[in-house]
Amino acid sequence: MSLAVDSRNQFARQLVAAITKHALEQRTEQGVNVVISPASIQSCLTLAFMAASGTTAEELRQGLHLGPGDSAHIARSFGEFWKTSCNYGMKGPVLKSVNRLYVNETLELQPEFNAVAGDFFQAKAEPVKFADALAVTEQINAWVKEQTDDKIRELLQSDAVNQDTSAVLINALYFKGKWRKPFMPETTQPDDFSLNLRDRVKVDMMYQEDKFKYVELPHLQARAVQLPYEHSNISMLILLPDTTCGLLELEQRLQSVDLADIEAAMTLEDVDIALPKLTLEFDVDLKEVLLQVSGSRELWRHSTDSLSSLAAGHIRDLWQSGQAGQTLYDKDGPENISSQASRLH
Repeated sequence: MSLAVDSRNQFARQLVAAITKHALEQRTEQGVNVVISPASIQSCLTLAFMAASGTTAEELRQGLHLGPGDSAHIARSFGEFWKTSCNYGMKGPVLKSVNRLYVNETLELQPEFNAVAGDFFQAKAEPVKFADALAVTEQINAWVKEQTDDKIRELLQSDAVNQDTSAVLINALYFKGKWRKPFMPETTQPDDFSLNLRDRVKVDMMYQEDKFKYVELPHLQARAVQLPYEHSNISMLILLPDTTCGLLELEQRLQSVDLADIEAAMTLEDVDIALPKLTLEFDVDLKEVLLQVSGSRELWRHSTDSLSSLAAGHIRDLWQSGQAGQTLYDKDGPENISSQASRLH
């Protein structure tokens, strides 16, 4: 495994653990679903790293697991990753990650940052009048809506920006793939889905019996199956705890597990699959989560010129960051959408 891939996986494990912990602490109901894209969040924050200097840059380098090398090397690595990951031809899955940078019209964007953002992060910088908060948030939300196929319609509220906002970094990630072996509509029927040891609900359950890569994982007290997407080398990995209420414990055990090791242990077997048709939605304020994951406290302070490489002017901190996500599963395959916004004050 390359250093870049390993760094992305390390960040993803830490982020999943931190967001799950945060979601459980903030929940108002017994159960909580989490839909996130570590790659989207890391990509957006790496753009912030490109703008950072001094202590903030070093904290972000460590927290995001960006590894050695200067900012140009890191930018090239991310550019190559997304170029490779998003190219599956006309028949393969649709995967796109796009960035947009909205900058206060009173600031002059540094040419070096603008070039890196465009060349390696597919980020277009656009001057806007943040003093007109309603018009700007409507403009940003319209772009996010377009990039996420009309699934995320209101990423930002009108009070998310004001005349003192320096810039807003937006990342939109969209994935839609078809199973290589789709579920047949005639096999879908109502069945029980356990919420906990006592409560069950009726759901539309999709069924399939075929050969899939499968493995039993006694050390994790779980099983795993891999559902490949057509015309590509990527797949969905589903892990199922052995006990009805064992999901939280499984998530904790996975923090020290490399998913590539699970994939390597799989063999082709006859598998009966029952998968519910569902839609999951989740949004989170990432500020507290990122404080845990990135370790960068300089980035969140209101007293340092920590992002001086972004634009000529006074940009002090990353004031707010959040992500919204949605996942839909049906007979043909999943559709995953996420979008992140980071506000620079």
